[in-house]
Amino acid sequence: MKSKVAILRVTPETILADIDRLCEFGGLSDALALDRTTILKDNISWHFPFPAANTTPWQLEGTILALANRGFTDQVCVQNKTVVTNAFKGEDLNHYVPIFKRYNIPVRYKLQGRGHDMGALPAEGADARARSHLS
Repeated sequence: MKSKVAILRVTPETILADIDRLCEFGGLSDALALDRTTILKDNISWHFPFPAANTTPWQLEGTILALANRGFTDQVCVQNKTVVTNAFKGEDLNHYVPIFKRYNIPVRYKLQGRGHDMGALPAEGADARARSHLS
């Protein structure tokens, strides 16, 4: 598959539709398999909201909608812990949690601490776990 670049002038009022159009121009439907789970991986470079460094909420929501509009309904977000980020804080402070809830997107966590794998947490356990990490 050849790489594609799509450029589109966007506005705040039409951003979700604009992202949908960009996904169409970029050939999203041709690049992914409908019968597979689609993994969403937001970019949390810093768990504090820095739009130039992190996925913005409208990028995440626009992508979820563009995928769903094309029949990609089995979507999951994956998170990991790095030296500079806290996935739970990042989701909260970057306003991803309401989007995950609105579109029923499960979140899976791959966390490591002190050299051992803490495993993946089911999405339904994430809220209580996140609250404990936010304080």
